Amino acid sequence: MFKYSASFAKVQAMSGKLLTNKDYDELLGKSTVGEIASYLKNNTHFSKDLQGVLEADIHRGQLEEILNEAKERDFIKLIKFTRGNNKKFLLTYVLKYEIELLKEMVRLLKSGLLYTFYHDVSKYYADHMTIDVEKLTKSKDITQFIENLKGTPFYNIFSKLTLEKEDFNIFNVEMMLDIYYFKQFYQNSKKLLPKKDFMLTYGLLSKEADVLNIMWIIRSKKYFNMPKEIIYSFLMPFGGKIKDRQINALVEAKSESEIQEILSKTPYYHIFQSEVLFTEQHFQKYLNDQKQKIVRLMPYCIVTILSYISRREIELANIIKIIEGKRYKLGADEIEPYLIRIGNGGAA
Repeated sequence: MFKYSASFAKVQAMSGKLLTNKDYDELLGKSTVGEIASYLKNNTHFSKDLQGVLEADIHRGQLEEILNEAKERDFIKLIKFTRGNNKKFLLTYVLKYEIELLKEMVRLLKSGLLYTFYHDVSKYYADHMTIDVEKLTKSKDITQFIENLKGTPFYNIFSKLTLEKEDFNIFNVEMMLDIYYFKQFYQNSKKLLPKKDFMLTYGLLSKEADVLNIMWIIRSKKYFNMPKEIIYSFLMPFGGKIKDRQINALVEAKSESEIQEILSKTPYYHIFQSEVLFTEQHFQKYLNDQKQKIVRLMPYCIVTILSYISRREIELANIIKIIEGKRYKLGADEIEPYLIRIGNGGAA
């Protein structure tokens, strides 16, 4: 309690400012990006971030960039507020940030648009990152991109893959980056956290790995008709509640009904009962609910901080989905299924 009391109080204060169901209902009722920006500016914790912004002139990309930067500043506040090994552990999320930047750059590189990449990396993030974003964005092709990754942990990941220009497989790169992140998260939590906190974070990590593996197996079989050996090669490590024989059975399954039968004997069956389109939303809500259960039982632990980070990320994703929906002239009822309603009165 002594160790986490300050962090708990800080997170409680920040959590109280997150958007509520009423806020989401209000945002869903807006018609334009300008109206959404105006509501956020005048009624939510984004008021300071949007100060000086002319709502009538703002476009979608600008608003999303401002909201992303606000989320990053919040995260930096949490890291700076934390001390010792917990602080070192939270810096693992900077690695996650690096990986997301790399994924975006790789996609643009593949399409010949890397020169258009822009992201205003904060000094704090830049000081704790291994990649040089400016240098990478000047890469003319994948060979130069890999060369510009020398001296970073990502160089080995990229150089091990078949990355000839004509065979450049973005999917393989992204899967390898995700697996690398999972391994680093596990190693850092084991090395830096007290045993109780490590066991809690490992339990969450194993559940996430389980569901990601199931989603990967279903999608690779249904949409890509991938060979079994490729499916096995990209399975996430550290699975927990689903047994190896069940994973093997899913990979070997010949039909969707057979997959559903196998899933019905796992703790994750409910996540896959809705349309595939919305599986990601159910998955994120499930992970958030798992963290919230731990926080309710043991508020003075590292999961309190991890839970806030997840809720902040979900909040941003919800706002962006609403903005995107309005861009395509979708009604509130059409956008609603894409939202994850949590916290501050939020419900599924």
